[in-house]
Amino acid sequence: MDPVRDVLHHFNADGFEALYLKYMGGRPRTFTLPERREIKEIAKSKPAEHGLPFSTWSLAKLAAFLVAEGVVGGAQLTSHGAREQEGLTDGEKIAREINPYSYFAGCSNGGRQALMEAQRYPEDFDGIIAGAPGNNLTALAGRFFPWTADANTTPDGSQILGVDKVQLLHQKVLETCDTADGLQDGQVDDPRKCSFDSASLRCTAGPQADCLTDAQVNTIRKFYAVLADSTT
Repeated sequence: MDPVRDVLHHFNADGFEALYLKYMGGRPRTFTLPERREIKEIAKSKPAEHGLPFSTWSLAKLAAFLVAEGVVGGAQLTSHGAREQEGLTDGEKIAREINPYSYFAGCSNGGRQALMEAQRYPEDFDGIIAGAPGNNLTALAGRFFPWTADANTTPDGSQILGVDKVQLLHQKVLETCDTADGLQDGQVDDPRKCSFDSASLRCTAGPQADCLTDAQVNTIRKFYAVLADSTT
């Protein structure tokens, strides 16, 4: 049915009453305008400002905080649009209320999927974020992946850096850089601000479980460095 024709019919029948919300599509709003404004302000703030022990909001954490603080009631999350919101988390219901737009965001392989989404189905989302897309599969499979394996392999075919050493490196990086953003939450928010040097783990009395050999330190440095062609 022609929506313009519908509006004209409603206007002819009801005058300016036809411009009121009852003639607009979509389900009724779950939250009032003041509630939506407060939700947005909290969502834009940092959890630490509210004394919370994590650095960023997830939808679940935001929803739990809003209910705990009495900004919204738990009943509001289930009282409207039950059919449309079936299967959604409380956080997703709140996000749908305060932001009517839909976005696709992906990184690496997800970034590649984002590019495909933009090329093939550009009308699916209101916005698409393609982070570090792994779209050049020829370069990835033909150069980067083989180089990564080669950099971590000795001339006799042995592995240099094993899972145990990767876990050791991960733990030491967190110990050094986790609190760079002011919170200890088990993650490094901005790796560019992390100045950890793998040489600080170099073994001084032969190979040990809690240190790295020279070969392992060199391999880590290769991984952290920019991939370059030594022949050019």
